[in-house]
Amino acid sequence: MADRKLAITVAFGALDRLSAPLRALTQGARAFNAATADTTRQLAALKSTQAQIGGYKASEQQFRETAKALEEARAKTAALKDELAKAEKPTKKLANQVAAAEKAEATLVKRHEQQGQKLEQLSRGLAAAGVDVEQLARHEDRLGQQVHDTTRKLQQQQD
Repeated sequence: MADRKLAITVAFGALDRLSAPLRALTQGARAFNAATADTTRQLAALKSTQAQIGGYKASEQQFRETAKALEEARAKTAALKDELAKAEKPTKKLANQVAAAEKAEATLVKRHEQQGQKLEQLSRGLAAAGVDVEQLARHEDRLGQQVHDTTRKLQQQQD
């Protein structure tokens, strides 16, 4: 019976000595997982902001192209109206061209307004993310560096 008591005492002593390192290992693994998850969330947020900037730039380009097309449509409409006004006997064809030009111009005006509203909305979203659209290039460079640094940090955590 004494041998059995001694064996149990030795077993529990060994178990106590092993449980502390195992608890420390488990806590370390939890901390590692939390740090990795946090870094992954940071990277996702940075990439989301980059995507917002890309969307803003694309919308801005469309807005400029529509503005140029609208300017050209207005010039065409004005020229056709002048021609119609100067004609002694305006033709039905000319009147139809004026009507078509006015319709095209109205469509472009509507599209331009919608694109302007979309740009304003995107601009507000970027401002909420801390990005000033007046300094987009600087923010893009900074975000690119942050994505690079965060990706490297994540890789180091996983190694």
